[in-house]
Amino acid sequence: MIESDRINGLRGAYMKRHPNILLIVAERIRYDCIGSSQMRISKTPYLDWLAGNGVWFEQAYTPHPNYGLAQMAMLTGSRADSDIHELIVRAYGTDKCKKLAGSSWSAWLKDQKWLCSWLGKWDVPGCLPADFGYEHIAANTMSPPSELAQAAVEWLHANGQQGLPWHLCLNFSDYLPENESNDQSNGIPLSPWPNFADDLHHKPMAQRRLQTRSSVNSNLWSDWSVRARNSVKQAARLDEAAGLLVSQLNQMGLLENTLIIFTAASGSMCGSHRLTGNEYCCYDELMRVPMILHWPGVIPAGLRCTQLVSSLLDLPATLVSLLQEERSDDYHGFDLSCFWDESKTDSFFCRRDGILSSQIGLSYGLYSQRMFRDKRYKYVWNPTDLDELYDLEKDPYELVNRIDDDAAVLARLKNLMLDEMIRCADPLADVLAQEMGVNDK
Repeated sequence: MIESDRINGLRGAYMKRHPNILLIVAERIRYDCIGSSQMRISKTPYLDWLAGNGVWFEQAYTPHPNYGLAQMAMLTGSRADSDIHELIVRAYGTDKCKKLAGSSWSAWLKDQKWLCSWLGKWDVPGCLPADFGYEHIAANTMSPPSELAQAAVEWLHANGQQGLPWHLCLNFSDYLPENESNDQSNGIPLSPWPNFADDLHHKPMAQRRLQTRSSVNSNLWSDWSVRARNSVKQAARLDEAAGLLVSQLNQMGLLENTLIIFTAASGSMCGSHRLTGNEYCCYDELMRVPMILHWPGVIPAGLRCTQLVSSLLDLPATLVSLLQEERSDDYHGFDLSCFWDESKTDSFFCRRDGILSSQIGLSYGLYSQRMFRDKRYKYVWNPTDLDELYDLEKDPYELVNRIDDDAAVLARLKNLMLDEMIRCADPLADVLAQEMGVNDK
């Protein structure tokens, strides 16, 4: 009996060091369309169950709202270090992309005998999933969430119980059936977004131009509400897909030893500020994303983390830490396990001053932006346009640009932004430093 207990204990320790990893990434989903956000009446019971039995991050922000850049950050733990691109291959270059791929956490998993597979949208030109250690690959970018989830279930049936740990990365594209793209149904009644009526006074000119170029050039919520309803429908579809996967894992007896991660590459404007798309702005509707980590026995159930995190950028450092390996100094992201692991609560990673995100406009020409967010304020540096400063405590919907109102706050945020840009080798750091008149950084 003692020997049996010892073997079971060793097996349990091995499993906790070698969990299965299910990483679910949506191309685009609003934070406030998930029930756990407690912001709107949204029905996402399966994702809410994961959040209620794991950790829900209330202040997760994407490092890049561009899907390809976000995927690269997720895979490498590094920011894209150039704005010269249509997509990643121009930002990194093929040689650098492949070099980063070889040292990625997913390639390390493959070397450690994890079975790694990629299903869904791939948006990293210059590299293939195989370069990052993924073997079974099915990259249909326009699959409905239900079809992609069913493909994942079939993969689990074939590979989930082979005796080896596995990692499945499931990527949902921004899918909307043609018969619903202009659906005027009132089946999902929604009141206007709180900032729908923003006239963009004292905001960047690029946003005002984008507002007038929108396919819905109207001040009436009735003309925009279909986009809002579609965002809720998309969240419901992703929720059903997540529920199918959780149910399958439970039926196969794999749920207890599977780390499940759910997040998105970006949010979606869907008429907030009467804007569409994912460019020329850094509003919370676009930059703030849902994020859940669920791992029974390791991650405490029911934790709502209020600290600022950089979603996909923080995942590599977190995964490496959870797998009890040394953290790579090359990672730009932080280890999120310090928020629930008492042995790490005093670490550097739990004392973040704020987070940096990057934005690159592509549709009408390059339009670089950098956003720095601390617990109260958000500063957006627009090198070729009017800067923005929002007091999110008093103005959570970012209606009033206070860029001229508080010089001390602005200076503090600019310095923090510059420090982070230098740490991450951002090519625009020198431009910001010159603008600030700083020569000693």
